[in-house]
Amino acid sequence: MKIAFSFLKCWEADSIRTAKPGVFKHPDVSLPEDIEYSLAVNHKYILHPKPQNHDVAEAKDKFARTIRVKWQFRNRQNPEFIPKFHVPNPFWQPQKASSAVELGIQEAMKEIDQQVAQALSRVATTAPKHGNMPWNRVQDFLQENRLIVKLTDKNLGIAVFPKEWYIHENMKMLGDMTTYRMVNSLDMEKLLDRLLNQLPKWSLPHNMERFVEAKTTTQVPVFHTIPKVHKEPWALRPIVPSHSWVTSRLSEVIDYLCRPILDHMPWVVNSTKEVINQLNEIRTDREDVWICTGDVVAFYTNIDAEACANLVQGGWQHYYPDSKIHARKIAQMIRFVMQNNYFRFQNQLYQQIRGLAMGTASAPVLANIYAGYYERKQRIPWKQGVLKYMRYIDDVLMIFCGTEKELTEFIAEFKLGPLTVNWAYSKVKMEFLDVEIMRTRDLTGVKLTTRLFKKPMNKHLYIPWSSAHPPHVKKAFVKAELIRFAIVSSEVGYFADARSQFYGNLRRRGYPSEVLDNWFRQVSYEQRPLYLAPKEKSEKQEAPLMLSGQYNPVWEYINVEEIIRQARRHWFQEKELPDSLKQPLIRSLRRYTSLGDLLSMWNKTVLHFPMLESETQ
Repeated sequence: MKIAFSFLKCWEADSIRTAKPGVFKHPDVSLPEDIEYSLAVNHKYILHPKPQNHDVAEAKDKFARTIRVKWQFRNRQNPEFIPKFHVPNPFWQPQKASSAVELGIQEAMKEIDQQVAQALSRVATTAPKHGNMPWNRVQDFLQENRLIVKLTDKNLGIAVFPKEWYIHENMKMLGDMTTYRMVNSLDMEKLLDRLLNQLPKWSLPHNMERFVEAKTTTQVPVFHTIPKVHKEPWALRPIVPSHSWVTSRLSEVIDYLCRPILDHMPWVVNSTKEVINQLNEIRTDREDVWICTGDVVAFYTNIDAEACANLVQGGWQHYYPDSKIHARKIAQMIRFVMQNNYFRFQNQLYQQIRGLAMGTASAPVLANIYAGYYERKQRIPWKQGVLKYMRYIDDVLMIFCGTEKELTEFIAEFKLGPLTVNWAYSKVKMEFLDVEIMRTRDLTGVKLTTRLFKKPMNKHLYIPWSSAHPPHVKKAFVKAELIRFAIVSSEVGYFADARSQFYGNLRRRGYPSEVLDNWFRQVSYEQRPLYLAPKEKSEKQEAPLMLSGQYNPVWEYINVEEIIRQARRHWFQEKELPDSLKQPLIRSLRRYTSLGDLLSMWNKTVLHFPMLESETQ
């Protein structure tokens, strides 16, 4: 990652020299400067692939097939079809489309071939030498010293720690016999048969049932933890990545079905934008107003899975009494997921026996419904003194009006069923998610103001400019951050401060000033009302047409607008061209190998985990 200092302003050059990138190191870890520098590029750093055209050829085949499928099913509407759960049949081939549509496909293919040929003549045939770090040296050092590298909790940066400490702390956590139990053996095929035998009895829509049946696999999740470096001493947060387990696809279905229940609980927020909009609804010009934040203690593990299934069953019956899926069957599906939460660590099988299954797709929505039930039952958002109440999973925000005695009595009695909450409060300022909420005074009186909350330990190691991320991805990231700053900042000065610091941090990561100046001009504080406006729920929209593949430099020279223009010269000869073929064409690119991918493999090697075939290719 090189920066031409001769093109920098004096303050920029000084800040780059003094701001040494780094990682969080366990007290027992010492790293050479070059190793630490390499790790500090960010776990999302993408290595530079060689230019290649075979991936584009595969994208052409997928594109042509998609066009023919959309044409063949242009007049068939299935109200029960859910795109999210579509399972393509690899052995089925769509029929040829009309002559005009087929001619358009041919013209699109010719245009792609011409663009690829031009691209290959313009880009080098080898990966750029400056783009990739000395990863072999990093790997050797970590393995020789038995070190593990992981992203930290709260996304503060990358942490390095000894293997022995990691295993010891994990074993201590798994020794909690009230939450976990060791399992000597598990008949996974029998468990899969149980699922497939029950599946037809749950009355799911056809393509949802087919999704569970076709996509379910039996890969046991591997328990791991990420370090909480903001704790003293360091602690660990448990993670069970249940993406390929017997319950994984069913859990996705439960999440999809139950998520609309949360629409009836407006105090359960999903984003900072919702927080800001709800805060804007209240007046806080009185002196006896308190900003209170709470943390639900051990949220997932303290929720009884059986009680949660029963509560969701009641909610389903209340809100969807006419559903083809009976409420009792929703509860049965939840029980299957929660009662079969198995994982392994160091070749030992475990089962979670208390709480909601960690890492499964439906856990957040089920936990939200569970807590929301008690919030509604106790009428917490409407209680005397509560000006505003919000919860984001296990983080609670409350604006309270009253004396300190009234507030302390309120929070002393506060419980969400069996769940307890640790509270903090102030009349001046508190932090909630990425927002610092303050009570300030001006000529009009006392009011709530908000600005970006910057975690003190955050190293701000953004994706370096030298990463192989496509330029449009870097641009989208920068603009999204600027929009987030505008949403959070109640005053233009707060936005300017966040914007300035962000600019400096990006310059320290190698972003050219002329590029940043252009991107930064595209987001202004004057557009804040537009950013805060809720998205309108529109009718079901058609998906865009896609050229999908894995990123390599050739894709930077592919002009999708020209490709679709060539196709539509012929498509528009059709008198009734379906809307599905009138959508924009976009590139949908899977990323290339990242530092995070390398670290995952290296960690498994250090821990002596068996490598999966898919991870060695």
